[in-house]
Amino acid sequence: MVALAFTLRVWSVNHGLPYVYNVDEELHYVPPATRVLGGTFHPESFINPAALTYFFSALFFVVYGGAGAALDAWNAHPDELYLAARLAVACIGTVGVWLVYLAGSRLFGRVAGLVAAA
Repeated sequence: MVALAFTLRVWSVNHGLPYVYNVDEELHYVPPATRVLGGTFHPESFINPAALTYFFSALFFVVYGGAGAALDAWNAHPDELYLAARLAVACIGTVGVWLVYLAGSRLFGRVAGLVAAA
């Protein structure tokens, strides 16, 4: 079930890139994460929770080996950062499916855990 969940999440993870059609992705997460790398720690919008924005900043910092390299990548190929963010969210969602399975199976049995994960 977990493998299926991950496969479905990454099936079209690069859809539309280098263009971004999702308003939340474009306005509330990835560009503000790059501004955090530039030293602006205020996300300027709290319509959506800021923890994911800060998580993306840390992810970009680690993946690209520092804030300067991540900002250079943002300026040269922003689609790479959008793809990294999408893959991270796919992994988070897959872990959520696994946790739901664990909770359902421990509380109500294995079949209930599989149904809950599905």
